[in-house]
Amino acid sequence: MLKIGEFARLAQVSVKTLRYYDRVGLLQPAAVDRFTSYRYYDPVQMARLNRILALKGLGFSLDQIRHLLREELTAGELRGMLRLWKTELAAEIDDARTRLAQVRARLAQIEHEDCPAGYDVITKPLAPIAGLALQQTIADYGELPSVIDRFAALAGLCHWYEDDALLITAICQGWSTADVSADVEIVAPLPVVDGLRVARAAGLVDTQIPGATRAACLLYEGAYIGLGAAYATLASWCDHMVQRVTAPHREVFLSGPWPLPPDEAQCVVELQLPIESLWARFSKDQQERIMNPDITERAPFTVVGMVHHGDSTEEIGQLWTKFNTRMRDDPNLFEPSIAYGVCFPPGPDGKFDYLAGMGASIDAQTPQGMVRRDVPGGRFAVFETALATIHEAYQYAYQTWLPASGHSRRDAPDYELYDTDFCGDDPQSTILIYIPID
Repeated sequence: MLKIGEFARLAQVSVKTLRYYDRVGLLQPAAVDRFTSYRYYDPVQMARLNRILALKGLGFSLDQIRHLLREELTAGELRGMLRLWKTELAAEIDDARTRLAQVRARLAQIEHEDCPAGYDVITKPLAPIAGLALQQTIADYGELPSVIDRFAALAGLCHWYEDDALLITAICQGWSTADVSADVEIVAPLPVVDGLRVARAAGLVDTQIPGATRAACLLYEGAYIGLGAAYATLASWCDHMVQRVTAPHREVFLSGPWPLPPDEAQCVVELQLPIESLWARFSKDQQERIMNPDITERAPFTVVGMVHHGDSTEEIGQLWTKFNTRMRDDPNLFEPSIAYGVCFPPGPDGKFDYLAGMGASIDAQTPQGMVRRDVPGGRFAVFETALATIHEAYQYAYQTWLPASGHSRRDAPDYELYDTDFCGDDPQSTILIYIPID
């Protein structure tokens, strides 16, 4: 028999802990001196204590551990409980990751604005809308107030400006930027009555706007021309929260805009952006792999291929098409090799170079119309993803993993690696993304 102090030293727990486990019925001593009340433990009790400590280390509460030990579960039953606990812990981690991203998004907003004030972004479902609509293409979002005014006039509803019970919603195909044209649909939930037949004849159409399971929303008050800052907040929030837009955004006017010049048009409007988490596009297996990137050292190498210089990624797909066409037309151009998509950091003009090419030896010839670039080696975080989810993988790597990892991005190109088994026609074909880190 071992005294409580000796047993505690062997188990590397405190005497206080053993006394507490005795009091709550988890681990009672083998014997208690009836005169001194001193506790004695049998060495075989170390196995039970180790199980308690192991279950506690897995996150089980003492009440749950007491139940597990009392039931004397079989290995299969314990395995099932651990799998259930694993699922619950994963859900808690997801919730914590979401809260962390929300805090990070809010901090970024405050630091950008240099003040604690700003727009509060919330998420909520959106109900479908059935009503009459005016559909129009506008060259400038500053035109939207006049389009809404025309909608009200056509429907004979100018008195709505004094009626808070009815709402006008603008459905916008694209972000609110002053230099890009957009298709808009102005819709209100109108009753079907005889007085509206004239409105339909004047160009309004019946419409059904589907709902959304989840949308990022904020309330804006002020001149309509100032909506750009509110949209910038929504865009930043989506980046930090690793969300993707799933449908055109909505502007729900709680009042206004009045038929005045856009810089004077005052309104109270809720901006609504239907979204979903990027994880919605990943399978459970893909989620686990991308959440745990490999950290590896990579030697420098050389890539020969075609380059795109710009400030947008929209042309990268066209670049790969051009490069692959050249490869098909001249199959002897390269020996079978690994393909790379290398993105070099932006220069002083704010534009970056993206190189689509193949790995090449030092003495290999550079084909006509192509360029050769050296890619430095170093330490990288390597994310495995599929062709269909490459954008979401980059977004997760930079917006979620990197800020929480304790690493910082090294001043070097990031790149995609396409091995010899990669198939561009298969959206689930595997790609490795290399992010340079310190």
